[in-house]
Amino acid sequence: MMIIAILSVLYALKLRGRVPSAIKTIFIVQLVTFFIYSFIHSDNSYITRCVVLITAYCLIVVQAKRPKLEFVNTNIFWLTLQAAMGGIGFVLTLIGILKPLSTFIEFDGHVGQFYGLYTTTVALDGMFRVAGFFDEPGAFAFWGFIALLFNKLYFDNKKVEIILMIGLISTLSMAYFIQLPIYIFLFYRKRFGKMILPVILFFIILKGVASLSPQFNQAIFGRFQVDKSTGKLEGDNRTEHGEFCKEIWLQSPVIGVGGNKVIKISLQKGEFAGSNPYTFLATDGVVGYVVLLLPLFYMFYLGRKKRKYTYVGILLALGLLQRPYDPTQLLYPLIFLTICFEGYREIYRFSSVRISKIEMA
Repeated sequence: MMIIAILSVLYALKLRGRVPSAIKTIFIVQLVTFFIYSFIHSDNSYITRCVVLITAYCLIVVQAKRPKLEFVNTNIFWLTLQAAMGGIGFVLTLIGILKPLSTFIEFDGHVGQFYGLYTTTVALDGMFRVAGFFDEPGAFAFWGFIALLFNKLYFDNKKVEIILMIGLISTLSMAYFIQLPIYIFLFYRKRFGKMILPVILFFIILKGVASLSPQFNQAIFGRFQVDKSTGKLEGDNRTEHGEFCKEIWLQSPVIGVGGNKVIKISLQKGEFAGSNPYTFLATDGVVGYVVLLLPLFYMFYLGRKKRKYTYVGILLALGLLQRPYDPTQLLYPLIFLTICFEGYREIYRFSSVRISKIEMA
């Protein structure tokens, strides 16, 4: 991370790309807030956030001087490739052609299997979920869905859209099964005829996979059934974590208790504090969480000019309910700031080239 940070800063200083004042403001407000929080909570995890944020911002500066949408193109290409390989690999594994080539141990201790075309950490009792080359299937579905949004925002390539839609079904992600129908509704509700076929195809594929075994049926449809003893959905593994983090948040609702303290409490009580809407309310409180989500709010602002950014904001907000915006991971600020930057550049025809009066003459 430090190597990437240093190289991105040096490259940004060399290129001197122009960034809209709105993006600069988001960057400065977040950076100052993280710096202040590091003192308030005596917590060095906020310094990590600063390093990650500076890196992401410098990469935005680099994007401003590079060919338009270069990063977006790269992101879509690799996620679409993984979705295609995952979808094909899923079928080949089902019919017994593809077998695990090797196993590996992840940082959290989970055992993963490499199938050549994809990896997985979930392969139990004849049921498996494709993780692409991410740490787990849910992450692949989350970032793959963002690639789907990138494609819709800037290219609207139907072949890429179909590959991502179908390929990501192999993740068997509950969040993806919720987000995709909403995506189809938001972007295709005015073209009802074009919406019917994708919806029907989507449910036919789900039904087909679910019929393969009780395990697959449970992984797809069983998780949407209500557990009568708890009143929650069978697949809801977030509410319990959320209640734990909510208790921590209420200790300091305005500024939170700090990232390291949340981890410390989590280890002491043996409870997982991540992957729920209260994670960063617990660490940063209401003030810090609002600052953290400034890029998301700015997307809704851009949506006043182009409605597609409102739709993207809604879909990303849904995703963040189960996989919160994590400022210690580079992809979060990089992708969210990229959407803000490219959206501004598209709507306001912003140029990264400063033309002086002499040059114009």
